[in-house]
Amino acid sequence: MKKRFYLSKIATFFAATAVLILTSVSASAHGVYADRFENGKIRFYFDDNMPVTQGEIEVFESSGKLIAADCLDDNGTFDYSQYEKAAKITMTDMLGHRCECDLSKPQKTSPRKDTTEFYLVGLITLVLIGIAVGHFGWNSRKKKTKTATSRRNL
Repeated sequence: MKKRFYLSKIATFFAATAVLILTSVSASAHGVYADRFENGKIRFYFDDNMPVTQGEIEVFESSGKLIAADCLDDNGTFDYSQYEKAAKITMTDMLGHRCECDLSKPQKTSPRKDTTEFYLVGLITLVLIGIAVGHFGWNSRKKKTKTATSRRNL
């Protein structure tokens, strides 16, 4: 009885760990990024590559003076080619996400998160939990059978 209680604690611990790992994956998709194009356009998007559709744009000169304020289109893009003195573009969406793009610096590659490794870790964790629970269950059942058989022989 005591061993069965101990095994249920272990299984509960592994199940809770798996839940924490899997829920942390879904919570990681809140970043906003920008890609500049050579034709004077910029595109803002979330981690999952969905465009930011309701973003407000502010275009600044290198001195920090506001040149223009506008909105993103439905594709998450903005055409800044008409503003020759544009040095920085700031986008703020309705949810409070904010992204700044300095046009005077070369564009960095977007730090998109590859969630494949998180899902793989979650899957491996679940498989290991299944193996552990199956192993402990099998050993427990085998010991019960031995105990019952030895009691019958007495």
